[in-house]
Amino acid sequence: MTRSRLATSLVALPIVALLIGLGSWQLQRLVWKRDLIATMETRLDAAPVPLAQALDRPEADREWQRVTATGTYLHDRQIALYRLSVAGRPGYLILTPLRLADGRAVLVDRGHVPQAEVDPSARPGSEPEGTVHVTGILRGGVTPQAFTNENDPASGAWYWYDLPAMAAAMELDLMPVVIHADAGPAGSLPLGGQAVFDPPNHHLQYALTWYGLAGVALVIYVLLLVKRPARRPKP
Repeated sequence: MTRSRLATSLVALPIVALLIGLGSWQLQRLVWKRDLIATMETRLDAAPVPLAQALDRPEADREWQRVTATGTYLHDRQIALYRLSVAGRPGYLILTPLRLADGRAVLVDRGHVPQAEVDPSARPGSEPEGTVHVTGILRGGVTPQAFTNENDPASGAWYWYDLPAMAAAMELDLMPVVIHADAGPAGSLPLGGQAVFDPPNHHLQYALTWYGLAGVALVIYVLLLVKRPARRPKP
């Protein structure tokens, strides 16, 4: 093998191997994502269990579990978390602590309201008093996405679930979970049912892309090997 071909091989073959490795890694991610989706869909289709029963499970096993809880809403301590609606209009998620019979409190995401109706006085009858029964999806705190605004508890501006900061602002010892309430009667506010499990699953496309690039790189490598050097003109 000539020096030029050796140099080409030393550059090209590691690139091909890297691209194949990335494709294989995406296939592994595809299997993991499909298992995750199947697990979460099973939990979402299951009958709700009491909150205490769900909390007895390991943290990873209670995520997206449907639960029920009974208690009294502490409306005077609720938080409005800024969130665009499905239609892209500005609005808020109403987060209200629920005082349980044992004295503990759990945060309930009761759903979305338009910006003009964030004040409870703009939606009469939307703040239930006395004992309530809540059914919804259990989740832990959510990590903020890139470019999400910072929360400002002092001004009451909230953009993501920071449970410790929210507990401090409410002056409550909140459980480290949030119940995302199911949707209520049609037309009622807040509009529940906002927790939707719909993770992106593009790993197969990514794998095919990496394998395709590996194939292209391999073809280029072979063409470089078989290409005949140009003849030098005779003196």
